[in-house]
Amino acid sequence: MALWSSRCRIAWLASVVLATMAAPAWAKAPESGGLQIEDRAPVVPPELLGGATLRYPEEAIESGLHADVVVQVGVDTQGRVTDVTVLESPDIFRKEASRAAQELSFSPATRGGIPVAGTAVVTFHFAPPELQEIVVVGVDEDRRDPHASTTLRAEDLDRLAGQDTAEVVASVPGVEVSRGNAATSKPIIRGQTERRILILHDGVRHESQKWGPDHAPEVDPFSAGSIRVVKGAAGARYGPDAIGGVLLVNPPPLRGAPGVEGKALVTGSLNGPSAYAALRVDAVPAKEERLAFRVEGNFKRAGSPRSPDYVLGNTALTTWNVGAMMRYGTDQTSVRFSYSHYSLLAGVFYGVRSSAKVFGIGPLPEEIARWNASERFFIDRPKQDVTHDRATVHVQHTTAGGFNLEGIYAFQYNRRQEFENIQFAFEGPEFDFSLFTNSLDLVAKHPTVFLGGSTLTGGVGIQGLTQTNLYNGSTLLPNYWTVQGGLYAFERIEPGPEWAFEAGARVDHVRRTALFDGPDLARQMADGRLDDARIEETCRDGNFRTICPDSWSAASASLGGVWQGFDDQLAIKVDLSSASRVPSADEQYLIGTAPTFPVWAIGDLDFGVETTLQAQATLGVKVPWFEGEVSGFASRVNQYIYFAPDRERPIRNTLVGSIPQYRYTPITAAFVGADGVLEFGPRSPVGFEFSGALVRATDLDTGEFLVGIPANRGRATVHVRPPTVGSPKLSVSVDGVARQNGPPLEADLLPPPPGYVLLSASLETEFPLGRRVMTLAVDGFNLLNTRYREYASLLRYYADFPGRDLRLRVGVRF
Repeated sequence: MALWSSRCRIAWLASVVLATMAAPAWAKAPESGGLQIEDRAPVVPPELLGGATLRYPEEAIESGLHADVVVQVGVDTQGRVTDVTVLESPDIFRKEASRAAQELSFSPATRGGIPVAGTAVVTFHFAPPELQEIVVVGVDEDRRDPHASTTLRAEDLDRLAGQDTAEVVASVPGVEVSRGNAATSKPIIRGQTERRILILHDGVRHESQKWGPDHAPEVDPFSAGSIRVVKGAAGARYGPDAIGGVLLVNPPPLRGAPGVEGKALVTGSLNGPSAYAALRVDAVPAKEERLAFRVEGNFKRAGSPRSPDYVLGNTALTTWNVGAMMRYGTDQTSVRFSYSHYSLLAGVFYGVRSSAKVFGIGPLPEEIARWNASERFFIDRPKQDVTHDRATVHVQHTTAGGFNLEGIYAFQYNRRQEFENIQFAFEGPEFDFSLFTNSLDLVAKHPTVFLGGSTLTGGVGIQGLTQTNLYNGSTLLPNYWTVQGGLYAFERIEPGPEWAFEAGARVDHVRRTALFDGPDLARQMADGRLDDARIEETCRDGNFRTICPDSWSAASASLGGVWQGFDDQLAIKVDLSSASRVPSADEQYLIGTAPTFPVWAIGDLDFGVETTLQAQATLGVKVPWFEGEVSGFASRVNQYIYFAPDRERPIRNTLVGSIPQYRYTPITAAFVGADGVLEFGPRSPVGFEFSGALVRATDLDTGEFLVGIPANRGRATVHVRPPTVGSPKLSVSVDGVARQNGPPLEADLLPPPPGYVLLSASLETEFPLGRRVMTLAVDGFNLLNTRYREYASLLRYYADFPGRDLRLRVGVRF
């Protein structure tokens, strides 16, 4: 049989290009007497220039196997490959990868501008003939970041296809899921809820109504090529709200060569019977290679899931997402347009609004759930209907002097409608929120500068945002508008190949103006938060409304360092950071409840800036037989806005039932904890993985533990990866969660639920599908059908969490 072959294309990451930029004319070369190299000067790694012919092995044709092969090459001072070491590869591709690596060409590594011998790492992607192959020079950004960070890549996201954003990132140690009373969820990072977690979607702050426990982030995980989870305070670089961490949701890169490629995924599950389908297509015209296009979309319909004993009635959902992207680029400038639409229609658990037996009144929530068990896909009141539209323009330009300039304009429109189970004289929603956001981000990065043997990279940025919130319906929140601006600077210095230090500083100013109409104003005054004297001092009249402005200023800073030694096998990271957050509109003005806010909440007009000071340290090890990373952290949060049950009046009787009453209170809080993952035999046929997280949060004024902080947890997993055709992988996991015994019993409405243990498993493999490869996976969750309740979720007051679930996933790349 003739030898099948295909051409491989060569791509290099922007981070490598940035690291190998020539020094600008005004940067002085090391002065060491003639043509000598300063010993302390950092080595700039080789840059990939030319590719190779990658032949698909004849013996692999029948299997149609896809595989990534990671190779380390030695490069001499002429840019020629001198030696090859295969780091990761199925045996069937090892010989061909070694041969192809010898054909690669590089610009040599340099030290102080002088060529020296160096090494580089490349990845060959083997696929059946006539499919495009890519070689990528990789840089592990997580190990270079002083923060504790983990990147979920495309293959990780595919395994969790059909899940929402919070469930996807919960696979990272230290990240948990919080649920309210619907089939949606929100992320918690190291005990900090979503209002203290900044989400940057393709470089843009995600802006939406996120004050309710069921206000899940309106971000489609399928649109992401990677999601990077930065744990801990990161306000100096990313801006307000980054107290607990940052989610960097980045789209996959657009295609760079003429042709068409794409990905299709289909999933289904038995509990909360659901079907999910997704498709992405990328194309570059043959006659205009500077243009690139993408269209993508997905749809999911799910019925109400079942706990081990009963159906969680009226928690069905329907969601769909569409998006498009276009880029036009030259060597110096590129312009990219994108648009996305998110839509969610979801029911709210009947047991929340129709029962308070848990608090001593009415029937059991289990009984309410059984009453509606027959309508698994029916969505009734109470419910939520949410849409989010997002349009962006990205412009990047590299100047002749090596400066990189980037600008992003974004418009976001978030609409949230909520329907109570009691209709108040009309058929429409009782609550209707529309949030309009315009934002502009500008950043300038200077060329790499050589200073006394060290390299310096960094830049400055400015952010601006205007936002208008329009509200109609039952009295809950006033209308308001917001103007926000920020200025920041950041620098990274690398004294040598093993050391790196980063510093950043930022200032922000936020001005929010509330517009109280008659009922809103009367409610604020009846509660005693507004009176005539305060209105006269801080507010003014306008168009039959009372206009009350507030403003806050905040500063953030960070200083961190990374040491990587023993050929990058050991990494130590230390970070000292601060971050700030201004109070949200609901924390100030809210008086009441909504279907997705299943408590009666009372805000406070006098909150100041919430500021955290944090220290964290991370130890990482990466050797052939073991990989692991463990982080410890401690932080103090001044003016922490604590949301907890009201001890003076824990239950409130309303038209929709008897519900818990919560209150926002300013305290001084401390958070301490640790999280991490250890993996033995990461590339062996049998491997073992252990991960866990613990966090303690305390009111420093009273010494009490805070309510709502996730309990200690751990996971043990065994991976079985037999070296056979199809690269099958079997994983069996045991999750253990302890009882949360920290907070005093009188601080909460109910005692914390008991700890629990869950058994899960997954099996994934690949099959040939013509000249394509199909991925097939089966996942089982809570296989023992264990009854449990998650302490950090409000749903624990009313019902058990879902029981046994089996999920099937099929994926095809083309």
